[in-house]
Amino acid sequence: EYSVNRINQTQYKVSVKGAKKPYFLILNTAFNSNWQVSFPDGSKLPIVQHIKVNGFANGWLIDRPGDYSLTIEYSPQRYFYLGGIVTITFLMLVGFYLIIIRHYEYKNSKN
Repeated sequence: EYSVNRINQTQYKVSVKGAKKPYFLILNTAFNSNWQVSFPDGSKLPIVQHIKVNGFANGWLIDRPGDYSLTIEYSPQRYFYLGGIVTITFLMLVGFYLIIIRHYEYKNSKN
């Protein structure tokens, strides 16, 4: 038994209960080797267990018995988020710099 929770377009959380033998986990999206499956302990499935299923979809052979959760994540998305943080930080710094320069120019023009 399993349940899938879509966090966003690049991340899914899967809860597995009572796995007794190896099974295939299939993500019905166009195959891309940048999709990764990880477990809460930080371990990731080896790339050799990531296969193309039905000629287009992402699939993984999961060989872990028991109850657990796993995360399916499109790894390049992290770089997109990091780029956004860097861009916003840069824009804020430039804005503060311009405000300070204008302040000093205004202050010096009065003298």
